[in-house]
Amino acid sequence: TFALAFEAAEHWVRCEPKARPLLQADDGILRAVCYAGPYDLGALMVRKGWALAERGIVGGYAQDEKEARRKGLGLWRGGFVPTWR
Repeated sequence: TFALAFEAAEHWVRCEPKARPLLQADDGILRAVCYAGPYDLGALMVRKGWALAERGIVGGYAQDEKEARRKGLGLWRGGFVPTWR
């Protein structure tokens, strides 16, 4: 919560829905990308290790998560085990 508040602190936050197939899974739920000013909040949070990339989403943040995990950032600092394992 604090990391998200820090990233968005000085910006208006806006969310833009993304059309299939970019960010929609097979569950029928339309995803959106939220921005704080020009910054993609999802990418920032995943890149810093404070959020997880959603599985099965084309165009998601899997590479950002992989890098955060490799660097031991955020949740990946300790013995965190994702729920899907």
